[in-house]
Amino acid sequence: MSPRFHIVLLLVGLMVLWPAGIAQAQTGLAFSFGNVQETPDSLAFDVLVTGAAPGTRLGDTQVYLNYNEAAFGEAVAYQGNLRVDLAPALRDHGRYRPPVVNDNTAARVSLTIEYVGRPGEGLPLSSDFALALMRIVLIRTDADAP
Repeated sequence: MSPRFHIVLLLVGLMVLWPAGIAQAQTGLAFSFGNVQETPDSLAFDVLVTGAAPGTRLGDTQVYLNYNEAAFGEAVAYQGNLRVDLAPALRDHGRYRPPVVNDNTAARVSLTIEYVGRPGEGLPLSSDFALALMRIVLIRTDADAP
């Protein structure tokens, strides 16, 4: 990825559903980017998650994403410079609502996915396989930005 695109996954607060059905904050998770596609007009990527504990299932998810406002503009959600789609596995599961997108600051966006199923029926997380949560596309507003 070009150094001109400075994207940071700032904070991910993820709730998981343990086999017993109790929702609680999870710390044994790893987040990453994948399937990065850069063009002169946009930057697209998937937000991925893996889980360490056996039996961990995906529940409600909130991601804060910092971005380079010189390249993408301020308040990308309000300005229409951001597209966020639920990943196919979550969409096909049928118990995850489409992402709710809000500008958190001029250069940070909040992305929330709500799980609406019964406890214990969320998608399982694995340490061997990264699960895509969402596909993000940021539209460039300045091709010459650092």
